[in-house]
Amino acid sequence: MNFIQRQMYNPVALVGAFFALLILLIGVLWILIPPPPKTIEMATGFPSGLYYQFGERLKVEVAKESVNLKIKSTGGTIDNLALLSDPKSGVDFAMVQGRVANLTQYPQLISIAGMFYEPIWVWYREGVFKR
Repeated sequence: MNFIQRQMYNPVALVGAFFALLILLIGVLWILIPPPPKTIEMATGFPSGLYYQFGERLKVEVAKESVNLKIKSTGGTIDNLALLSDPKSGVDFAMVQGRVANLTQYPQLISIAGMFYEPIWVWYREGVFKR
């Protein structure tokens, strides 16, 4: 006990104890918290569609951060929702049109970002409202 009391006011001992605790904390966090994945799979849509093209551009951007993005071409929003709800599909992210998913049917899914503004166009024939 006498040794600890003598070292309590020693600046070298205090700095050494601080760094020892810091190294211990970093070591524990290194073991307990896994690093983020380096490979991600994302479902987009048809290869000729805007979502697929956006996925390809995103793939180039995340490659700069050493992340491999795999783009999976699908039939669209309904297929993407089915892949997201199936844990064996391997799909981590998907692009889905807004207000298509029934929240009661997919309670485990979370929206992380809005990507595009998609207006709805309504077309009609000229003679329909003349009656």
